[in-house]
Amino acid sequence: MVWLLLLLLIFIFLVYYVYRTSVMKKGVRYFVSAIIMRNNEWYEKEGRKKLGIPYKERIAKSSSAFWAQGSECTVTTTDDLILRAEVFDQCAKTWVICLHGYRSDGQADCQEAAEKFWAAGYNVLVPDLRGHGRSEGKEIGLGWLDRMDLLLWIDKILEKDPKPKSSSMVWEWGRRLCCWPVEKSCRCK
Repeated sequence: MVWLLLLLLIFIFLVYYVYRTSVMKKGVRYFVSAIIMRNNEWYEKEGRKKLGIPYKERIAKSSSAFWAQGSECTVTTTDDLILRAEVFDQCAKTWVICLHGYRSDGQADCQEAAEKFWAAGYNVLVPDLRGHGRSEGKEIGLGWLDRMDLLLWIDKILEKDPKPKSSSMVWEWGRRLCCWPVEKSCRCK
């Protein structure tokens, strides 16, 4: 009898929890939406200020002279989103993929680094991750969905590179990340 009462209480709690998160604006759903949804009103109005992310200031500071030298490149994901990137190709053997931070885009976060890599003689790819910048997507992948998108970008680089694949090297660079070579043979299927 006690276990039946306990089961009933758990059921009531679950029903209340589902009601609270799906019907009411407060609760877990509201905060998850603020984190992963692209056009969340709260984040655009208050979130950036509270978190101290100077997104608009970074865009205003970035000069477009270097950015104008690039060409746009696109890939289509398995869920039919079109992702866009800026490509700075100078026929070098080594590529660097510059990845932007959370709720930003490639130009705002990576233009300065891309310019330095370009000046050092590397080819540079600066993608806008899904749900960011010029790329499509309503949800921000927080790295989980982006890992598969990054493999698409690497495939695109290997298509473009006329040299044998064994002599090509792809490096990733990102805000608050380190650099590492990406081995195509490590691709999980």
